[in-house]
Amino acid sequence: MLSVAMDAKTLNRLRFHLERLVQATSTDPEEDWEKLATLVRAALAGPAPADGRDLRRRLVEFEPRLAERRLPEDVFGLNRELERVAKAGAHKPPTPSAPRTPVEELAARLAGRTLLVIGGDPRREHQERLRAAFGLAEVLWPQTSETNPSVAVLEPYVARPEVALVLLLIKLNRHGVTEEIPGLCKRHGKPVVRLTGGYSPEQVAEQIHKQVGKRLAGP
Repeated sequence: MLSVAMDAKTLNRLRFHLERLVQATSTDPEEDWEKLATLVRAALAGPAPADGRDLRRRLVEFEPRLAERRLPEDVFGLNRELERVAKAGAHKPPTPSAPRTPVEELAARLAGRTLLVIGGDPRREHQERLRAAFGLAEVLWPQTSETNPSVAVLEPYVARPEVALVLLLIKLNRHGVTEEIPGLCKRHGKPVVRLTGGYSPEQVAEQIHKQVGKRLAGP
């Protein structure tokens, strides 16, 4: 595939201005020379495709002549190479992009939103890792009482409109909280994910996709 610098559009524009000078049909030769200089620099800005090495060599030889307003010695050979490489690039299908990871997929859905974590002691380093990995505006992780956890205290956090998802840390919550939080989340229309293991971004993303992936898939 053509590099970004040597795309078919750039090469065809280069041919256009080159042919105007060769055929003496230009109404403003100085403008064509300036456009040629810009386009040659653009074509040489990145690596040449495998089938464009000869074209790159010709453009490298042509570049210093531009300041002197001199055409290449083999201008017709350059024109043929421009046409050949441009056509080859125009007929090649675009290279498919690599599939996104579960973390990247989730980031596309949660960017700019807020995540609520319920259970255990707030861990600042984990909050920041989750926030950065998913492009979140914020990760809320309120302190909960281990001896007498109150769902009523947590409800204002769940109800916040910016909260897109609730992570429930099963092993770090008392049984009552674990049982009541899903109903609370349902009442406020918030997806809830039960985490039984670690909470690295990769582990969290995997469980979110498994448990509520369809709700986050969007249209």
